[in-house]
Parts: sequence; structure tokens; C-alpha cells
Amino acid sequence: MTPSLMALGAAAGNPTGFALLGVTSILAAVLGVLFSLRIGGADMPVLISFLNATAGLAAALCGVILHQRLLIAFGATVAASGSILTHIMCRAMNRGLVKVFTGSVAASRPDGLAATKEIATRDDPSREENKESPKRVSPLQAAVQAARQAASVIIIPGYGMALAQAQFQVARLAEKLQAMGKSVKFAIHPVAGRMPGHMHVLLAEAEIDYTNLYDLEAVNSDFEKTDLALVIGACDVVNPAAIEVENTPLSGMPILLAKDARHIVVCNLDEKPGYSGVGNSLYRDPKTILLLGDAQESIVSILDGLQP
Repeated sequence: MTPSLMALGAAAGNPTGFALLGVTSILAAVLGVLFSLRIGGADMPVLISFLNATAGLAAALCGVILHQRLLIAFGATVAASGSILTHIMCRAMNRGLVKVFTGSVAASRPDGLAATKEIATRDDPSREENKESPKRVSPLQAAVQAARQAASVIIIPGYGMALAQAQFQVARLAEKLQAMGKSVKFAIHPVAGRMPGHMHVLLAEAEIDYTNLYDLEAVNSDFEKTDLALVIGACDVVNPAAIEVENTPLSGMPILLAKDARHIVVCNLDEKPGYSGVGNSLYRDPKTILLLGDAQESIVSILDGLQP
């Protein structure tokens, strides 16, 4: 269809080609729909960014034809920035641009899936003992205790936090922890809000100080010195399988090293895998406290537990 559209577009450029211009527009719209239908989930922002880049390129070419330098400059700027953003997102999700466009899911070899399943379902013996103990504390009590005892906290917001609209409660929690004399940082993965910069905007809406937001490269080395990593609505971006297991859709993807923190609290809706479909071994880490349910309610519960 694309070569035909190019031929029709060239023919429609003639003064007598107005009818062809209408046909070309309809066919172009159909091609756009068919092209985007196969793309969904976390790949959609990549498509949007790519289309922005191509729109900028088209504007620059129009500027060349019309001899408008300003249009060329603006179009080239949009094309360049869109291309860079597309590249950043593909790297952050460990996805090739061709696979995004074809809508294909990364193939996983059986050995990689088996290893992932083994790690993700591995139970710690101490947990079994705790299950039989009548003095076992609830996950909420354990999370509150971990927050009280921690001197340093790194909060990892994810797409689930955005869906739950919990950013305002998270801001209140950060303020409470800072008022208790604790060091609080926010670790932001490039695709935490689906597109680079989205999570920054979301947290800015909640009036969180921008100086407390740290990108992946700047904060990863701090996790091993941190008492508590608080994961809120994030899954794939903290999944250790990305660096521990080969031949999975996540293998090689840069992640936030929450697993290196002394204690981990996960406030996610459930234990299901993220967009990649790879089980999260962080959920079975002996240091992890799972506080499952709506993120907004979980954060409010922690806040209530921290009250004197």
C-alpha cells in the first residue's frame, strides 16, 4: 500500500489532481489505522513518539519546498527530538523498533522462562516458619515498622501509581518521612510513566520537590546504602530477572536496583507479571514485604500507621 500511496501523492501534486488528493488522504488514513492497530500497551508511546518525529520531518520537507527556513528549523527540531525520545524508550524497554512496529512480542526460550519461574516462585524458609507462628505480624505492620526504622528511603513510583492516582498520598508520605528526619529520594525509570518525563510531570503535580527526583543512572548506586526501597505500582522496571535470567523479554533491560536495598516494601495491585509477562522475582525476596491492593489505599494505611 505504501508504494501506491507514494505514487498517488506524486500524481496528486499536479494542479488537476484534486480528486487523487482526496483518494490519497483516505488511503493514508486507512494505512495509519492498520499500522497502529497491532501496537498496544507500553509500545504505544513509542509509536506516538515516532509519529511525532515523522511529522516533524514532513514539516521540514514542506519548508524545503516552500523555501521557509523557519519551518525547516522547527520541523527538523521536532524530528530530531522525537527520534531521540523514541530511541531512549526502546532502550529503556529493551525493545527493538521493528518489533514495536510489527506488534510482535519478544520470544522467550523455554530455559529462560523456566529459570524465571523458578526464581519468581522460590519461597524463603523463614517465611514458612513465620506462617506457622502465632506472633506473625501483618504485611502492613511490617511495612510501617520498616518505614519507622529506616534512616534512608528511596521511593520508586510506577505506572500503577499513576493509574491509582496515588501521587498526592505519596507526596504526603514523603513529607511525613522527611519530617521524621529520614532521607527521602525518588528513583525514576525512563519509562516509569510510559514516556520519559511523564513521571516527573505527575510528581510535580503533587508538588514534590524536583531536586528529590533522581534518574536511573544517578540513583542506582545508592540502593545498596539504602535502608528501605518503597515500590509503588512498578513491576518490570524493578524486576531482577532482567539481569539474573537470560532469554526472556526483559533480559538486558536496565532496571532500578531495588533488590539491593536492606528492606523492600512493594505496594502493587497484585503479584501478576508486568507488561513483559515475566514473573517478578523481587516479590519472593526474603527482604520484601508485599502490601497488595490499591496503591492509594496502601499508602494511606502506611501514613496512618506512622502517626504517633
